[in-house]
Amino acid sequence: MRLEKYSPFFAFFVVFYYATTIYAQPKISPRVSHGERAKQLQWPSQVLILTGTNIGRVCGGSVLNSEWVLTAGHCVRTNEDGVQHEPLKYKLVFGEYNRFLEDGEVYRNIVKV
Repeated sequence: MRLEKYSPFFAFFVVFYYATTIYAQPKISPRVSHGERAKQLQWPSQVLILTGTNIGRVCGGSVLNSEWVLTAGHCVRTNEDGVQHEPLKYKLVFGEYNRFLEDGEVYRNIVKV
């Protein structure tokens, strides 16, 4: 048996193998390089703020006390004119660890912006 007879098959196999491994590589890079994954409830002062009419935009905030959460100004503005969403258009999420799982988080409405 001569190997030259099988070389096109071998070449195809090698190209196919490398093409599939390159294609299978994740295209998303981590947003934080060399960081450490936080443990659930490790940062209890952090809160997730869902904003917008369809609760689609996401911001973060810090719990100041039992009544106040501090966040960035752009999280409570809807446009360049500075118009604010109504308080009922926001949701606070405490204890969020994985946005795709219901794992014990607590939701609260906002009363005042």
